[in-house]
Order: sequence, then structure tokens, then C-alpha cells
Amino acid sequence: MKTSNLYQTVLVLVIANAFLFTSCKKDNSTETEKTLESNLVFFVDTFRVYSSDLEGNGLKALVDEDEKSGNNYINAITFSNNNKFVYGYKTASGNMQIKVANADGSNKKVLKSLTSTASIGFLGSFGDKIMYSTIDYGSSKPVTEIRTMAEDGSSDTPISLPRPSLAARGGSTFVSMNEDYSGTNPSFGAYVVKFKNGTWDEASSFNIPKVNGVRRASAISTDGNTLVYVSSANYTTLTYDVFVLDISKRDNIAKKVLSHT
Repeated sequence: MKTSNLYQTVLVLVIANAFLFTSCKKDNSTETEKTLESNLVFFVDTFRVYSSDLEGNGLKALVDEDEKSGNNYINAITFSNNNKFVYGYKTASGNMQIKVANADGSNKKVLKSLTSTASIGFLGSFGDKIMYSTIDYGSSKPVTEIRTMAEDGSSDTPISLPRPSLAARGGSTFVSMNEDYSGTNPSFGAYVVKFKNGTWDEASSFNIPKVNGVRRASAISTDGNTLVYVSSANYTTLTYDVFVLDISKRDNIAKKVLSHT
């Protein structure tokens, strides 16, 4: 990947998440306390996990999974509601693991080990559970499975739901993205999956109409009511538009709040 493309990728991710963060702030003291806790940012550099504040200060290395092999890496990370971070890790031997550690990097342990033919497709915090999907390439046709487990690795259970792409930490909503980039006119859409009392509320779930363009980045608020996405007209356009969509209910219209070139 060219350096300029890497910078552009990082930029759109920062735009989506930073805008979502600032748009969801409250003014009461209780919410201020929660906001201060959420100032901690976790990010991955190949096989290491770092943290910093939103301004990049206080950089700290939390986890180092270097096996001196060149084949190991971290492919996903999420922050749980119990101040722990959970991440997917491909070992040098080839199998994937789901690991957990405290916010300061201590007490690291393996929650789940996958077979050598399986990969982690999605990993997210969802209420008091970890939601994840796996793709197993061990047979002639890849097999996808969606599962949830407790934050200590117990109660690991398969579920029959649409494939998750984004999950609200509050546990009320997740979003299943669908994309069509096969032709000259790329587009994407989504299905918003609503939960009530811990179960899928299909009556309140809905489709988001097709959006023309390429989805470059996206984020969902903790309460599951706000979706932010960054899109461009096609693969070569370097103008990125940021949209905010109220997904608390169906039929709302996305609002463009920013364009960046």
C-alpha cells in the first residue's frame, strides 16, 4: 500500500470516530464522568496494542505479541463494558485466538482458540457479551458462524442472526453492512438489527436504503442510535463525505456534515 493511501485510510477512520464521539457528548455531570473514561483510545500496530488519549498524548504500549516470525498479527480489537480490551490474534503457527486484557494491558489471557482453517470476521462488544463471527475455510465452501460469549469466555453460544459489521456497546443495536462493488457504480446498504430485552426485535429492525459510492469507514454510537459513515464516489476519488444517520427508528435521512479532500 502506498504511503498516501495509508494516510487517507487512517484519516477517514479518525474522521468517523472523532465526529461520532463529539456528536454524542452530554452536559450533565454523570455523562461527563463517562466521557472522561472514553477518552482512552486503543489502536493496533501489527502485533502490538497501544493506548493514548484523543489528542495522541500519553502513548503507552499495552500488549506485545511479537513472535519474531513475520506471520503473526492482530486483526481486530474492541473495548468491553468492563474496561477490558478484547482482540483477535493470529499466531505464528497459523491459528486464530481471541484474547482479553485489562485496560492497562495486565492479566492477558486467551478466551478462545480457533482451528487453523478458521479466521475471525468480526469482533465487537455487545452489552455484557462479546459478539464475534468466524469463517472456516476447511471445507470446499467457507462456513460462517456468528457467536456470543461472556467477557470471561464462558457461555460461548452460536446465534442465528445477520452477519454483524458494527455493534453498539450498549447492546441495543448492531448493523449488518452489504456492499456491491462488482460494477462501475459501487453502492452499499445496511440492515439495522434492533434488540429488546436481550433478544432480536425483528419488528423494530429495518433496512437502510442503498447508498451510491464506496464506504470508507463507519462507526456506531454506544446507545445504538447514531450511525456515522464516510464515503467516496468511487475507488479513485479522494473526496470523502461524512454522513450522520439517526438509526433509532426507520425512515430517517442521512445528513452530510463534512466533506474532506
